Amino acid sequence: MFGMSQLSAFIVTKHVSMSIAHDLLEPVVQEVAKEMGDLPSSFFDLAVSLERPGYIDIGRVELLKTKVEQNQFDMTLLRLLVLHHMYLFNVNYRIRQRVADLLDFRPPKAVFNQDRKRLKSKGLRGKSSGGKENIAGMRRDAANLGQ
Repeated sequence: MFGMSQLSAFIVTKHVSMSIAHDLLEPVVQEVAKEMGDLPSSFFDLAVSLERPGYIDIGRVELLKTKVEQNQFDMTLLRLLVLHHMYLFNVNYRIRQRVADLLDFRPPKAVFNQDRKRLKSKGLRGKSSGGKENIAGMRRDAANLGQ
């Protein structure tokens, strides 16, 4: 029963994040999550930020971990969201190691196979989320995809 509930929560979170993930909407989602201050909003905020190829906002992950570390269901959902992102996108190895240590998991081998990633990226570009340096980096990544 736990696994089925976990899968349902993951699917709903990913469906919502993929539906609303856009550079222009991310600041709005972040503001709504901050204003609401509840756990579901925080998960949706993180999931939307994880839709950006190769980018993991460590600050958001750390903040959410402090809220949920005593709840096994929520910690599992957090790990699933981050692992799914690392499976789909090329994430800098330092960021992968830091997140794995933070969330106390060992990434599966599929996370390390960078040749089969859906979208190539150079990983974390800056410490802030949504800043000009991140948007410029995403534009560079998009331009590199066309080559």
